[in-house]
Amino acid sequence: MKLIVGLGNPGEQYKDNRHNVGFMFVDYFLEFCISHDAANAIHFKADKYLQSKICILKAADCRLQDDIILLKPQTFMNQSGIAIQASVSRYALNITRNLIIVHDDLDIPLGKFKIQQSSGPKLHNGLESIEKVL
Repeated sequence: MKLIVGLGNPGEQYKDNRHNVGFMFVDYFLEFCISHDAANAIHFKADKYLQSKICILKAADCRLQDDIILLKPQTFMNQSGIAIQASVSRYALNITRNLIIVHDDLDIPLGKFKIQQSSGPKLHNGLESIEKVL
């Protein structure tokens, strides 16, 4: 099982902000993976314990090899680690193999992306929170 976390800030006022690209990505990922038949049954649900909106995609329900947990922390960016740590604990995930974080990076031009396995940009409050907690 993989955990894909989209970082962002909760609330309508932040919805289309570049800082919420992580939320936008997991929403897109969900739309891409599920069929139109399953669209009404599979969606994000609030989980108070995880302080997140969560969606679990079973490999059998979509075009995936593994089950995937999509997560949108509702703790605001600078406290993202709290929600992620709760999810990693609940699902007993190995963070080096099963955790993917999607976030904005002002060092990358709009429309471009990079994939890396080490810590992210020099200053990112969400990543700093995650590193501290995990």
